[in-house]
Amino acid sequence: MFIITLNLSIARASVAQEATQPDPFHVEWSQSRLSVQARNIPLRRILNEIARKTEIQMNGIDLLRETVTVNLDQAPLYDGLRTILDGKDYVLIHFHESSDHPPTLTLMILGQPGSSPSPFVYTPSHTQGDQQETTLDPNERLSQLEGSIKEQPANLRDILHAAAQDSEPFVRELAYRQLYALDEDDARNLLERDASSDDVDLRRTALSSFFDLYHASHPSDVLDMLTEAASDDNLDIRTTAFESLTRLEGGLVEIERKLDDPDPEIRIVAIDVMASQGQESAWNAISLLRQDPDEQVRSRVNHLFLELNDEDTAFPGGSVE
Repeated sequence: MFIITLNLSIARASVAQEATQPDPFHVEWSQSRLSVQARNIPLRRILNEIARKTEIQMNGIDLLRETVTVNLDQAPLYDGLRTILDGKDYVLIHFHESSDHPPTLTLMILGQPGSSPSPFVYTPSHTQGDQQETTLDPNERLSQLEGSIKEQPANLRDILHAAAQDSEPFVRELAYRQLYALDEDDARNLLERDASSDDVDLRRTALSSFFDLYHASHPSDVLDMLTEAASDDNLDIRTTAFESLTRLEGGLVEIERKLDDPDPEIRIVAIDVMASQGQESAWNAISLLRQDPDEQVRSRVNHLFLELNDEDTAFPGGSVE
């Protein structure tokens, strides 16, 4: 009888000790890998700890009330977050403002689980290494974005802002157009910011979209932006700006002014664009730059002169010299 009582006492003591032990919880962020061991821990507590370790900005996590069990071992960050947030509606936004500022990552909870039937999960466009391997197929991202647009959730504006930073131009263009339909001023502010981004692809899409959306309602603002971009250091940006200027009232005047740009590369682009606008513009470029101090510019002028002579045209002054 004594033995039985002793065994029961030991059993009760063991149960009581186990009940007082806290649930295991550990978050580690090392060498761009995330490890999480958590049993019956509030999800928002886990995310708060991940935010503290990784410096991710998190919005809306107070909406998450449930407790979860998580076992992650050395997972890439985006894989880990996708696992932890399985079934939740959220957006991951990667924003790289400029080379002077480090990139930031924001996790935005869009609402209670299931509040949106087709959530748009934005995968950053500036990923590297293993993080890039988790990028969704562009067509999948486009399909998810179109689904969100069709459903018109309350957080659509946030989704569009995220999609406007996508790595694919056609996703960005759709996001800009839909944001313009929601709020023209908001779209304009975003486009003006992206048009000065360090990301060349983002900058080029923003310039094209700004022209498409605002050339009718704000032609002078569009003209100013394109004129500045036509002197950009990047050739692709210059080309995009010059092409858009040819379709804008007053644009040809600004292109002609670029023939006086101190950068000979910009003068050469201006020559080619002027030539594409017809013989009168081409001869005008020749007459203005035939004595240009830069050898490459003069060479391009001479080449254009020969092309026009092959078309049996006459230079108004009789000679390029």
